[in-house]
Amino acid sequence: MTGADNGATLQLSVHDNGGGISPERLEQLGKHVVKSDRGGGSALYQMRESLNLAFDGRATLDIRSQLSIETEVILTLPKRSKAW
Repeated sequence: MTGADNGATLQLSVHDNGGGISPERLEQLGKHVVKSDRGGGSALYQMRESLNLAFDGRATLDIRSQLSIETEVILTLPKRSKAW
């Protein structure tokens, strides 16, 4: 896991060297509830929706993957200058 202060945003990144995600599944992750063998398949979708609500659409959750090589998940959050 890495983190970076990019001025107006904070970026957190998690990277693995696992099996990657197929392009078809990657296209759906976070945008819809996706059927899963290990759970309900809604966590990434719910997270993206919550980020949109909390940060007025200014936060992003990006998933990048190369099948059979790696996956990286990048969360970018805007910094707030005022208290919540």
